[in-house]
Amino acid sequence: MWPKHLGATLSDEQTATLDSVFERLLVNNLAQPQVYVHRDWHSRNLMVSDPNPGILDFQDAVYGPITYDLASIYRDAYIQWDEEHQLDWVIRYWEKARAAGLPVREDFGDFWRDFEWMGAQRHIKVAGDFCAVVSPGWQGWVFEGYAVGDVLSAEGLRAVH
Repeated sequence: MWPKHLGATLSDEQTATLDSVFERLLVNNLAQPQVYVHRDWHSRNLMVSDPNPGILDFQDAVYGPITYDLASIYRDAYIQWDEEHQLDWVIRYWEKARAAGLPVREDFGDFWRDFEWMGAQRHIKVAGDFCAVVSPGWQGWVFEGYAVGDVLSAEGLRAVH
């Protein structure tokens, strides 16, 4: 994804590291409680309407990890929220989800870790999407995607330590 876009070649060690990260993301995602998820729940798919917000691009909804939509909206590729707000919003969601009987982790720390792993997975996916549309007509959209790298770096450093 990035190496091809950047005209780079990964070493065997870099390829092994990337494969290891992908495996760890997959293991975490599959271990999370599964629910129905929108799978593209971000700021550009929400429309102001009355009485409820309009929700776009829901045709790819699937059964998946419970943190998927949270990571999609709070680790949005187009808007960066400071971590203090993210933490507050995710705690509120976790508390209400527990009260409603949704299958969230018992311990908030475990739930937050799952959220961070899902955020990393989402940003890798989005970075791949941005790289896939590299063409003269899409350069503005691709440029916006570079913020994904900053967020992904922060998530990745916490996740592997």
